Formats: sequence, C-alpha cells, structure tokens
Amino acid sequence: MNSRQTEGAPTPNRSNTMTDTTKLAELIEALREASAKLLEACQIADARENLSEEIDGADMDAVANALEAFYPTVFTVEQVAKLKAFQSRGDVHVLTCGGDRGDAAHRAYAEENREDMGQLEPTERGLICPVCDYRQTHYPKVIDAMEAHNAD
Repeated sequence: MNSRQTEGAPTPNRSNTMTDTTKLAELIEALREASAKLLEACQIADARENLSEEIDGADMDAVANALEAFYPTVFTVEQVAKLKAFQSRGDVHVLTCGGDRGDAAHRAYAEENREDMGQLEPTERGLICPVCDYRQTHYPKVIDAMEAHNAD
C-alpha cells in the first residue's frame, strides 16, 4: 500500500474509472437531449404565445430526471430555507464560493448584485455559486448551531 491510500479503502482500478466515465457521459448526453427537446418546445410555444399547451410533460420529466441523476438533491426544503435565512442575516460572514471568488467575474457579479464576492445560492441541489461551477453539497453544521443558540 502506498502512502496515499488509506488502509481498508478500496483500491481504485481502471475498470471502475471507465464505468464512472461512461456513466457520466451517458448522463450528460441524456441531459443534452432532454434539454434540446424542451428548448425546442419552448421556442414553438413562444412563437405561438401559448407555453402551457406546447410543452410535453414527458420532456419536462426527462430534463428533471437527467438533472437529478447529474445533480442529486442534497438538501431538504427546510434546510434550504435555513440556508437562505443564514445568507441574508447580515451579522455573519455568508457562505462563499470555494473557487477563485476574487476573479473579475466574481467581482463584477458581486458589484452588480450588491453582495459578497462568491456568495452561494442555497438550492435543494446544493449551495451553488452563480458565477462559476462551484457547488457545495455538505450542510454546514453552523446553521443549526446558530439556530439553537438563538433559540436560547
């Protein structure tokens, strides 16, 4: 065992990596196809000014299923509400992007939206950076700890 492996941890092998890569490619392709169908339906509906009658529910379901497979739900609705309340408190440092939140794109977005650079947006699929592809999927324990402290 080399120094980078943990005792008892599964040893990565090329077969698992290929399977994971193949699965990811399939999910991306499913999302692309479903999104293309949905976009086409939206364009047709926009031309006819009748969105609700033109979009097939199966197309919406296909997009939702592909999205769920690629970005699974990680927070409950209650957790999202708590995260949104935390992000808008004003008396604590907000949860921020783990990427390069000091770059020009993050600075411009922060100035335009009058918020901290890299401020994360709470969703059921994680804390999402609106500027880059950063996504935090663990629920910060500080949220519930502060709520319990404020209840006392």
